Amino acid sequence: MSLMENFSENVIDKAKTVKLADITPDEADDSLWWVTSQRTGKKERVQFIGDDWVTCSCENGSRRGGQAACYHAAAAEMLRGNDIYQDSLQEEE
Repeated sequence: MSLMENFSENVIDKAKTVKLADITPDEADDSLWWVTSQRTGKKERVQFIGDDWVTCSCENGSRRGGQAACYHAAAAEMLRGNDIYQDSLQEEE
């Protein structure tokens, strides 16, 4: 099962609007990614645990027992996983 299956179409659509420059892997830990919130400008911590679990530090990030279902996690997964949605992420203007 792909992690992308955990995200609603609305969340995926929102994730597609994130600029590539706002999604960065952590330099020390390849399970961590940082995604800048479009609303607050805060860097949210997205952590991938294996291939089938993801958490996020944002207030909407954890639900369903801790599995993230937010656009920060979806955007990081798009880039990390070379997902079919990756080409939809916004280039820097």
